[in-house]
Amino acid sequence: MTGPWPTSTELEIDPSYIAAYHGRALTLMKKREPEKAIADFDRAIEMKPDYAPYYFGRGSAWYYMGDFERATADLDRALEIDPKSDMARQGRKLAMAAKEKASRSKAPGKLTKGMLDGDTLSQGLKQASAMVFFNMGRALQEKGDYARAIAEFDQAIDLDPNNAAAYYCRAQSLTLKRNFEQALADYDKAISLAPTEAKIYADRGLVRMSRHDSDGAYSDFQKALGLDPKNVSGYYGRGVIRKTRGDYDGAIADLSKGIELNPNFARLYEARSKAWEAKGNRKRAEADRKKALSLGGN
Repeated sequence: MTGPWPTSTELEIDPSYIAAYHGRALTLMKKREPEKAIADFDRAIEMKPDYAPYYFGRGSAWYYMGDFERATADLDRALEIDPKSDMARQGRKLAMAAKEKASRSKAPGKLTKGMLDGDTLSQGLKQASAMVFFNMGRALQEKGDYARAIAEFDQAIDLDPNNAAAYYCRAQSLTLKRNFEQALADYDKAISLAPTEAKIYADRGLVRMSRHDSDGAYSDFQKALGLDPKNVSGYYGRGVIRKTRGDYDGAIADLSKGIELNPNFARLYEARSKAWEAKGNRKRAEADRKKALSLGGN
């Protein structure tokens, strides 16, 4: 494979290669060819009917084409599958606004972009374009291509500067590229736009912890757990900090809760092992070390 996506030739070789349809559809959307993109989204949905990004992508394509009814239906389905999708929620809001504006014009038949005034259309297309770049960035992020993912998130943010999800995902990729200062700036912006999202606080806390800002990190983990008592990263981070502060029982309680929620997270066992060691319980420390190793830990 020569690029980030399988080629049309690879589709001919293996027509069931679902990633190729999704990737090609996103590329077609960037080239402003929504009709062709819809055909690929259709095929991807046929093969994986419970995956929200495919409906999200197809909904964006319908929006480009001015078919706000179908756009709304696809975005509704994306939200059914993933109720926490900020992008799908924003897209649906745009599509619904476009539908309402067209209905007020009392024009018969299919809704079209021509029924919208220039400002509404321009804003809608900007946000629909932002959805495409965001989707491409997420796909590249999942493949581990963080540099190219960042470039896609850059374009999504340029088009839609109030997109909390794009700042959050760019922050994640920047963290993995070890650009911590910019990552922290993006987490700050994401929080200002989505102040009730626990995962943003938890991830910012992890970066702060890696930068030896234990007070700031502890505050973030506290906030994350207050918003979502099932946030595993919150328990992990708070547990690590409690251990460094000498609160071994508190650390073990947090890390044990994290393990209860996600028993396959090696770093929880590694951290709890250190807390047990500090308490002088070598037997339990060794058991946790072995468990961490069995899960791929260090």
